[in-house]
Amino acid sequence: MKLEELKLYQCYYDLSSYDSCGKYPRIDTCIYIGKNLVKDDRDDEDEWYFQDPDSFFEYGVYTSYSENERKNINYDYFILSKEQIVNLCKVKGLIEKLMIMSSKGSI
Repeated sequence: MKLEELKLYQCYYDLSSYDSCGKYPRIDTCIYIGKNLVKDDRDDEDEWYFQDPDSFFEYGVYTSYSENERKNINYDYFILSKEQIVNLCKVKGLIEKLMIMSSKGSI
């Protein structure tokens, strides 16, 4: 996935495998919630923030609450670098990756 293709509050997938052979695929779903949302002195690089669908739909966007309010809500968000974004895909890309795994006899 290219950085310029990311769209706010859109769903993305990360396909990996539970095993080294790729026989057991793992699909992680995430929702893009913004870039450089929290910056401090140690951050020199841009950071892209993603949230898990469960907390996104139960509580809303992580950034819509104050820091104090966030302490009482079970959010699951994570940060990706530009090098990690390339592994994300939309549904069509996910299907293509699964088909490649399947054609190799992995799944």
